[in-house]
Amino acid sequence: MVELQEQYTTFKVTKIESEVYCPVCKTSFGITNKRKPDLEQHLETNKHQQKIRTIESAVKAEAIVTGVLAPHSVESVTAQAKQCNFIDISTDASNHGNFKIFPVLIQFFDKKHGLTVKIIEISNLNDEKSETIVMTATQILDGRKGLVKKMCFQV
Repeated sequence: MVELQEQYTTFKVTKIESEVYCPVCKTSFGITNKRKPDLEQHLETNKHQQKIRTIESAVKAEAIVTGVLAPHSVESVTAQAKQCNFIDISTDASNHGNFKIFPVLIQFFDKKHGLTVKIIEISNLNDEKSETIVMTATQILDGRKGLVKKMCFQV
């Protein structure tokens, strides 16, 4: 069984010796007689293959969003906001399970689009102390040179 665990790291041992758990499919199944062929057979099932494709698609989508779309969107909004005379920065920490989500929004008036509100970053903070919020917001804004001309900051 140890040799199988080293070769097939995807599977987890359960409390029952003749059973393994596949975290990809979120199912347990028996490997009583054949052991290695049972694992190979499970890897080839439609359910397992479909889950693998779903995971791969989600990873690709996340990479595109975080690596291409989000940076482009932030650059575009930052460039648009730099043209304005006054920018409002807003934030509010929100507890979501064990996370303290900290969105930073900018609000400005654009001649073409009118009042515009955009999220420029979402961070995860360790606490909600005012020092932490100000430090994080300052770091975010420092990374966007030329954005802060005339600014109002709301917490």
